[in-house]
Formats: sequence, structure tokens, C-alpha cells
Amino acid sequence: MYYLCIKTHNKTGLKYLCQTKKKNPYRYLGSGTRWINHLNVHGNDISTEVVGKFKSKKLLVEIGIKLSKKYNVVKSRKWANLRVEEGDGGDTSKFIDYKSMKPMPTGLWKRPDLTNYNQSRINPNKSKKLSASTRKKMSSSQKGLKKSEEHKRKLSLSKKGKKQTLEQRLAGSKHFKIVNGEKKSLQQISEETGLSYQLLIQRYLKNKTISYKKLTESSLMQKININGKELSSKEFRKKYKISSQKYYKALKNGLNHLEIIKNIKVLLKDKRKLKN
Repeated sequence: MYYLCIKTHNKTGLKYLCQTKKKNPYRYLGSGTRWINHLNVHGNDISTEVVGKFKSKKLLVEIGIKLSKKYNVVKSRKWANLRVEEGDGGDTSKFIDYKSMKPMPTGLWKRPDLTNYNQSRINPNKSKKLSASTRKKMSSSQKGLKKSEEHKRKLSLSKKGKKQTLEQRLAGSKHFKIVNGEKKSLQQISEETGLSYQLLIQRYLKNKTISYKKLTESSLMQKININGKELSSKEFRKKYKISSQKYYKALKNGLNHLEIIKNIKVLLKDKRKLKN
């Protein structure tokens, strides 16, 4: 038994005239190149209308040609067909004149009644954790591809004003240290300690096994950023009235400058105890 069907995409309205010999024509998705590409992008939410059942293929072809002409499926941008439905199936590329082929109907399915759908369509992979092998395949597929200046500009505009989460920043970081069992990027360490990112990079690249204490030692030439103000280590000690001995001891104990400020009272108490 041959079935002649009209498939309609419920979300976009695009139609497709096709034939099948399968027992259940409603489960048959269709095989046209443009139609399959459309399903890959917009999903398989389609409805099926069986317009004819035929025992003879000759009759199927006859009705298929009539309906193709009636709906003008080859030239109409409302249809995904690239040629008249003649029951050929399989590879029909040799029948198609690609030079005169109708253009891809960009945006045709963004009808006013589907605006909400198109605006709220969600990437099925969004928020899903991809496997290491999948990420590797995605990465290798992008290697060697050159982006146009226009593409780069659009990417830049799309990211403008958006703050990356800590996970995103760590994922994109090549240089990091494990501090108390926690993975921290050098950029994160720079923000926490007030030390220059370039200084941390220099120290890390000289010795990748450098300890966290050594990595975060204050440089005599390095300016410390506290609430937007840059201070040298000497100015920092003078402002917060901390002796150089207490200051460097605190740094060696793993305290950053913000933690030193929070613990100033404790440091001063220790100083008074020593005097007494």
C-alpha cells in the first residue's frame, strides 16, 4: 500500500508533500533534504494528513503530480519540496536544478501567531553538562575556523555587560592553583589578594609548582589595590598601623590583604601582649 501525505510543522507552518510505503504513515517523518534540515532545527512536532491510499504506484504518481502542481510545491516557499512528488524516493539530487532552486525561506515561519514560540525557544542542551568526549568533539570541530570581523563584533556585543560566573571563569582558565582543596584561577587570586595578575602569571610560569604562599608574597614594587586605591606595601602598613614583621608574617600564614585588614584588631592584641 502506498500513502500520499501532507506533513505540516505545527510550530512553523512549513508543509511537505511526500509518499511512503510504511504501514504507519503518521510515524514517517519524511526524507526531503530541506524538510529534514527544518526538523533538525525546529524539532519533530508535525501533523500528518493522508490525502490518498493506493495499491498501484502508477496512480500514486499521477495524484502526486496533480497535487504538486495544485499547491505549486516546487516554487512556493510555504512548501519544503524541491521537486514534484513522483514517488521516486531515495536520492533525487540528479533531478534537481540547484541553480534555479528556490531560496531558503529565511524567517518565513516567524509568523505573528508564532512570535512567542520563536522568542521563548530554548536550546535543548542549555544548562546540561556535556560529557568530556562531546566537549572534545565540539572543540576539535571549531579548531582552524576563522571568524569574520563582523562575527567577532557580534560575539563581543552579545557578551558586553554580562558577568561570567566563577565556574565559567575557572573553566576558561589555563592557570590555576589548588588552595585548601579549592580550585582558584590566577585571576581570582589576583582579585582576592590585590596582587597584579601579570605578577602572578610571571611567578607561576617561572615555577608551576610554586606554593600558594610564595605565589602571593607581596612585591616591594607591587601596588596593592584596596577599595580602588593603590598602595605600596609600605603605605599599606602605615595606613593600618601594622609592623613589617606582623605584615610579612600574616602574608606567610596565607592571609591576603583584605583578610589582614579584617584581622587588624587581633594583630594589635598580639602586639600589646608582647609589650606586657
